[in-house]
Amino acid sequence: MLKKISPFICLEDLPNPFWVKVTSGASKDKVDAEHDLSPDITFKVYVRAIAENGKANRAVRAVLADFLKIPQSRLEIISGETGRLKRIAWRL
Repeated sequence: MLKKISPFICLEDLPNPFWVKVTSGASKDKVDAEHDLSPDITFKVYVRAIAENGKANRAVRAVLADFLKIPQSRLEIISGETGRLKRIAWRL
């Protein structure tokens, strides 16, 4: 069964793992799927949380989980814990 994220994106179509570029301290939490960054970066994620003591990483997982319509427990940051570029793995 294909899980629709938007009219154009299905979860199964995402690379696993995928790359995101994070902006912490943003004015609102959101995911930008239509960006003009490197083709290697799947999403640009904006979070209000600041990059301190893992707050931004927790927010990234929460915002992505909401966007992808899956539980946070199914997303894992596998690299980039301390940087803006993060590699995210997902499982169904």
